[in-house]
Amino acid sequence: MSSRQRICAGLVGMLICLCLRTVAAGEAAKKSLPAAVERVLAWLPDDTETIAASQNFVLWPKDAEFVVNFSSSLCQLPFMELVLFDELKFHAIKRAQKKVVLALRAGRIFEDATMGGVVRSNGCAVIVFEKELGDVADEWTRGLREGSKEVRESAGHEIFVVGPDELEAYLAVLDPKTILCAFSYQYLCELLDRTRVPSLKRALPDSLPVWKHIDPAAPYWMLRQIPKAQKDRLIESVACSINSAKVQITYLPRADSGDRVEKRIRDYTDIGPKHKLNVQIDRSRDGAVSLSTSARTIDEANRSFYGELLYHLQAEDGSVQMSPWGDLRVFRAAD
Repeated sequence: MSSRQRICAGLVGMLICLCLRTVAAGEAAKKSLPAAVERVLAWLPDDTETIAASQNFVLWPKDAEFVVNFSSSLCQLPFMELVLFDELKFHAIKRAQKKVVLALRAGRIFEDATMGGVVRSNGCAVIVFEKELGDVADEWTRGLREGSKEVRESAGHEIFVVGPDELEAYLAVLDPKTILCAFSYQYLCELLDRTRVPSLKRALPDSLPVWKHIDPAAPYWMLRQIPKAQKDRLIESVACSINSAKVQITYLPRADSGDRVEKRIRDYTDIGPKHKLNVQIDRSRDGAVSLSTSARTIDEANRSFYGELLYHLQAEDGSVQMSPWGDLRVFRAAD
């Protein structure tokens, strides 16, 4: 082998090593998702904008609201409608104290208002239990059948229609371990169709940069991809992960919007010293702007703020402001 050939071979070897390191780094950045999450993602309509997930907890037969118990509310946030509205008969399931492997809320087309503490959207909550519900599911569906306005059928499943016209809910048992609660009949039917015939195109694909900013092992996490129709959006997406030690919310700005995003985060977290948010704001190499705090700092003085913020993130319009979901004057007026 000539000296020139040796030099070329050496350069090729170096390039291969660099490529392998780059691939390895990319794989390290992309955290693997739990099997239950992967399974449910395959069912979601591909124009889904937001998913919020809580994992591995036991349902207890007690009410949960942010102003009472932040930790319990966090687990139940993806299906808060079932907790809040008696006509959905969810108490039959809560009494059984079943372990939930995954509760995932998915939605699109969010409205600019809340009703009874619920974020309105075209979407569905999917609750996957560790073990088959058996008689518990039978009791739940009996109660729904007696109290429902109508029973429909889609993709071979009974759909129970309950609630007032302005807030109709559509409930179903998907399989012995899985129940569905939707506030859009169209979205629910699309989801049921995809459980039978999977689509080649997945909702919120792995290629989106926002996936690198969630912790899929956290008890609660969410992400939202802002629709491109929001022309004035400052961010492309937002992610949130919460575990026993830390709360972290990460915004991914559009080009040259990082400074404005950081300023708006500082503005909406400026709610006065009484509430003791103790937040830290950081910028990362990829341009992301993150807000973080110790989970131990969430207490009676500030948990309502975090409750409002988590509601808001599910429907973030790209402006990085709490309004109209939360009005900071409410918090500041208390000082």
